[in-house]
Amino acid sequence: MTHLLSLIAIASQLTTAPAEDGNAASMQKPTEIKHKSEDGQRVVEGLAGILAEKLSPLDRRRLGKKVLSESRVSIVQGTFAGGGTRLVAVNVNLRMKDPEAAQQYISGIFTVASDGSLAAVVVSPRMRPEKFSFEKVGDIDGDGSDDFTYASESAEASTRHRVTWNGTEPKSTALTNPGGDS
Repeated sequence: MTHLLSLIAIASQLTTAPAEDGNAASMQKPTEIKHKSEDGQRVVEGLAGILAEKLSPLDRRRLGKKVLSESRVSIVQGTFAGGGTRLVAVNVNLRMKDPEAAQQYISGIFTVASDGSLAAVVVSPRMRPEKFSFEKVGDIDGDGSDDFTYASESAEASTRHRVTWNGTEPKSTALTNPGGDS
């Protein structure tokens, strides 16, 4: 009987928790992978091909031959749906001809396999006035795939998003509690 009451208490906490919170305890600060490591080099090499394939011709010209350095590409480890083992954010700042223009980036988020091949596009790469950073990674819904939260920052606003998985497809949800620990 005590076990049944414990289960009921746990279930009531789950159903009354705000949607923002998810299972925050399972989310951890992401473990970064250095570009100089063999794993990091493999991911960056694969990323160049992914960007060449996924960017529009105009954005490929804008990106040009810019180096995909650690200041422009963040790589973290995890176990993501569809065979992804690395989470990658690209944030290549572009020089603007007009000094008054808002800063623009070629930015996007992907999951890639350990060999550097694309597993999933989370945020399609393109020129935009925002860049992305990873906040936390962990399996919040118990499906065996790591979910994550990321910040989207521009000169005018900062928003947070949680990404979960519907099979192998990423599902992004905007978080309305910018200061919370989701």
